[in-house]
Amino acid sequence: MLENEKTKNKIKYQLINWIIINSIFILVFVTLIFLLLPSLDEIGEKKDATNLLVDDYNKTLKTGLSFTDFMSKKSSIVNLDTYKKTILSDIDANFYNKNFINNWTETYDKFLSNLNSSITQQLSSKEFADKQNIVSSILPIYSNSASFSGTITDSMFINNVENLIEKFNLSSSDAISVSNIISAEDDNNKKAGKSLLDSSIYYFSIPLKLTGTKKDIIDFITYIENVWSVVLNWDNIQAPYNQELADIDSIKISSYLDSDTSTIVSGQDMISFVKNTQATEKLDVDLTLNFYVKWLASYKVQDYVKNLNISYSKLTKDTQTIISRVDQKNPDLIVVFNKLNSIKRYLDATKKDISDLTVKANKADDLWTVYNQAYKFSSIIVNLTSLLDEQTKIIESLKTNKK
Repeated sequence: MLENEKTKNKIKYQLINWIIINSIFILVFVTLIFLLLPSLDEIGEKKDATNLLVDDYNKTLKTGLSFTDFMSKKSSIVNLDTYKKTILSDIDANFYNKNFINNWTETYDKFLSNLNSSITQQLSSKEFADKQNIVSSILPIYSNSASFSGTITDSMFINNVENLIEKFNLSSSDAISVSNIISAEDDNNKKAGKSLLDSSIYYFSIPLKLTGTKKDIIDFITYIENVWSVVLNWDNIQAPYNQELADIDSIKISSYLDSDTSTIVSGQDMISFVKNTQATEKLDVDLTLNFYVKWLASYKVQDYVKNLNISYSKLTKDTQTIISRVDQKNPDLIVVFNKLNSIKRYLDATKKDISDLTVKANKADDLWTVYNQAYKFSSIIVNLTSLLDEQTKIIESLKTNKK
């Protein structure tokens, strides 16, 4: 009986333990379910978000970035010069969607590769080069220095005018020079919607006292009058003379053009009559011609000033470094030290001026004056850099001789 009682108690305790253990498992399971339910919702949300990302990724692989996405990401592009930054800032939705959204069956990578090949081919074509040459010949980019390639300088411009005069067998008693450079745009046009890629238009007024035959004088005047017969369309550029744009501001002829007392034949104009009857007679004429040019694009002036600052900062740092290493008590280095100090004094004196140029350049304010001043400073910086190099060599030479 006792044994049976013990067996029953043992079974009873085992049953109680089993119930307790299972209750614990059930409680833990229920708790985990309640804990995991929010996570399952989050997993569902993340799954939906991931599906959206995948769809967006696949769409991007096919058509490319939307204009909105492009605009939001372009600020993260680094190491861009002013020209490229300005192009990016000037792109609008119409231009972007027309040129950079892929509507073909090929992948976007292939689309971009084909687009790049097409543009490269066009830029390297003879047709494109010919169009560029025509545009640059009729409205050249002017710079009063040779700092920029592809620009026309004072000497080049004067040479072109002299060649034009010789082309018509004329002679001039005046010394031809470029001065009195005037903006061809009014103040409203200069400020309205200007991009850093835009170039302002200027003109030079050049007085000429010309001597030649009546025929050559008439042909010259006719030529200048027809230089403007230009049709600028990128698909069809027509510039019959390929000559810098010019017009006649004033004209004064020394004597009456028609010196013949006979009657002009009916139906014949006076110009034709003079050329036919008095072609070789000499004639003096005073002309003032306006020749038109483009000024440097704003971004080029800004980059020029930026490079000036780099050169200025480097020269300032190098000068201070060399001065700190000079033994001022060494009699052999007195002249060197004085020259180094003169460089430093100039740099100190021009620090504010160069800083002001940077501010004006960034505001695109009076870039003509900004560039001219920056060019003068740049030329001086180049000379002072050469002077510093000479003094550095002298110092190194003295050190070598002592050894």
